[in-house]
Amino acid sequence: MKLVASSRLIAPEGVFCSKSLKPLSRKFSKLFHLSIRDGWKRLLYLVGCSLDCTSIEDFCKTHKAMSPDVVLKLGRIPVEGMIVKCNVLLALSARIALKTGVYRNHDLSIDFHDVAYNGRKNMYTVNVLKGDKMKRCLRYGVCGLTGRGSFLALAIQPYEQGATNAIMVEKLLERLPCSPGLVLMDRYFCSVDVYNVIEARGMNFLTPYKLNSRTDELYKESVLDGVMVKDYLMKSGTGGDRVVKMHFQYDPCNEYYAYVSNIEDVMVKVHYPYRWNIENCLAKNMVDAVTSSTSMAYRLLLETISLILANLWKLLVKTMPVYMTMKAFKRMLGHILVLEDETWENKEKERG
Repeated sequence: MKLVASSRLIAPEGVFCSKSLKPLSRKFSKLFHLSIRDGWKRLLYLVGCSLDCTSIEDFCKTHKAMSPDVVLKLGRIPVEGMIVKCNVLLALSARIALKTGVYRNHDLSIDFHDVAYNGRKNMYTVNVLKGDKMKRCLRYGVCGLTGRGSFLALAIQPYEQGATNAIMVEKLLERLPCSPGLVLMDRYFCSVDVYNVIEARGMNFLTPYKLNSRTDELYKESVLDGVMVKDYLMKSGTGGDRVVKMHFQYDPCNEYYAYVSNIEDVMVKVHYPYRWNIENCLAKNMVDAVTSSTSMAYRLLLETISLILANLWKLLVKTMPVYMTMKAFKRMLGHILVLEDETWENKEKERG
């Protein structure tokens, strides 16, 4: 994003993005106890470094902006406090999108997002196999609405040492701004404890299941009697066994797939394939900032800003009659931020 003056008129899609950012700017200022002007400036630079995929230090130096320390001070609050603030911003971003009505009948998908971390091992780090080497990463639990060609981030929760998948899922569900009926997860979340947490909140779940000799027997039985949904006893290491519905899907290459749910009437092929949208969004790092800061609170804020920008891009593509790539979105949004900044500067001069 280049902070260069421009007098070009803002296109309709630009006006749409500007209107979406205004309430986020006001909420951002209120959450961090800043004036509207100071809050907008700090949010502008956080968005700018995310769009440019660079650090706040390099961004401020390149654009001769305020001292990066002014922005970095936002990360000096406790992590728990930052989690609350970030989820308030994400929830507001989601509500803005939900009002358009384009996310009706979407399911909730949950996944982990691992970000490389070069600092020392701490309570938030995990070792992840990347290629053929173990890498130290920070892990975030993210949940969002998924559907045909769409993703809308709703909540974020950093992983802490000792936190089980059930704990992570419960914390994410606590922060939802809406209540989707079906929760989609990959095989990594397949456990009785996770299913109990989801069902306790009145939601249904659907996950793949690892094949074994017991599923083989059930599948053979289902082929013979034509019933592709069977009761299956899941055993838990903690002793909390439960009966689930095992949905079988025939595949010519792999013989069959098995999916677990708590309901019998669910069309796996209609719902589960769209869960990949959350992985595609997180894995591609469509808008992601770079930082060497070891502050978990600051890094969490950057991840949240990135998710909000991804939400805005996806919403723009779904609601406006335009085809816009991420590169074009970055260029357009950078132009909007420049004009907004110029407007603030002119107002300050008039008052002065």
